[in-house]
Amino acid sequence: MRKAGFEREIANRLKGAKKIVVMAVGDELDPRDCIGILAGRKISSARLKRVKVLQTSQMPENFTSLVRREKPSHVVIVDATDFGGRPGEIALIDPEQVAATRVSTHAMPLSVIMAYLSMELATRVLLVGIQPPPLNGSMTGETILETEKGILRLNSIMRKAILEGKT
Repeated sequence: MRKAGFEREIANRLKGAKKIVVMAVGDELDPRDCIGILAGRKISSARLKRVKVLQTSQMPENFTSLVRREKPSHVVIVDATDFGGRPGEIALIDPEQVAATRVSTHAMPLSVIMAYLSMELATRVLLVGIQPPPLNGSMTGETILETEKGILRLNSIMRKAILEGKT
């Protein structure tokens, strides 16, 4: 998804948000899978009003009661997602795309968690994927830098959508 398109889409999907819970997903010890955790930390460091960040590690399903307690209008799940993009590229992933994926580091597919939160809380649930470096390639300085740029870009887009009244 091109930069302008992603910014516009995330702003539209977060429009009217009263409270946002960000579920940062990933394995902190895996350089390819820690991207969601790192992005969650970056978003948390911005200390945005109406935004609560939960570091859910590899078991986001264990945090659904905390999400319920927050009573969010929107939930944003952030995870490393291999959607065939360039390292650091960001995309909104539809639940149908997640359901079609067979390989996952999570005990429960994110599509199931998304459906549960959406129905249980009557909230809007978004999955933001950040493309990790290739599995079959080495982690080069360039791919690490591009991934870090993606994390910073997501933080900037979230800040802009919230602070400039897009939500």
